[in-house]
Amino acid sequence: AVVIALPSMMHSGRPVAGVLLLAHGGKERSHHAVPRRSGPVQRMRWIGGAIAARLADHGVATHVMRFRYQGWNDSEKSPVQDVRWAIGQLAERYVPDVPITLAGHSLGGRAVVNAADTPGVAGVLGLAAWLPPTEPTAQLAGRRLLLAHGTQDRVTSPRSSFEYAARARADGHAVARIVLPGSGHTLLQRARDWNRLVLA
Repeated sequence: AVVIALPSMMHSGRPVAGVLLLAHGGKERSHHAVPRRSGPVQRMRWIGGAIAARLADHGVATHVMRFRYQGWNDSEKSPVQDVRWAIGQLAERYVPDVPITLAGHSLGGRAVVNAADTPGVAGVLGLAAWLPPTEPTAQLAGRRLLLAHGTQDRVTSPRSSFEYAARARADGHAVARIVLPGSGHTLLQRARDWNRLVLA
């Protein structure tokens, strides 16, 4: 896995008060390496590039990660391992106890939701997250979760993310869900709204 620091995350000597880690989408099964300039990675870089400077003004460092493999790969949950590794790298880079927020799109959304219980994580944002009916919720304890889904998504199910949010809330977790009417899976429709959501 690779963690990329966006140039605009530099703070002019300001202490880092928080970290945002962005995780890209992928496939259900694949052990092929993720190309550096793949569409899913570029999408996260675009979002990061749009918000990193404003977050830096508040002492928040923005990073984008690239998974080792394109796929979730069943019980391997390959991207979850990569997110946990990336969190460890960021914890070493910054002052201990700096809160980390995870934001992931599609498969990346599923990965960050599953990695929510990693020490240092304060909150999780799932963007059109792939959340099957069997996805666990226990790992959300003590974290805040926000799920956002476009109504025109034909790749991951808006209904599944709603059902996951309802189940997680019933289990006692702090969960909210936002709907973006007219937006599809790629986050390209209403791109400014997606950027504002991650920024907020």
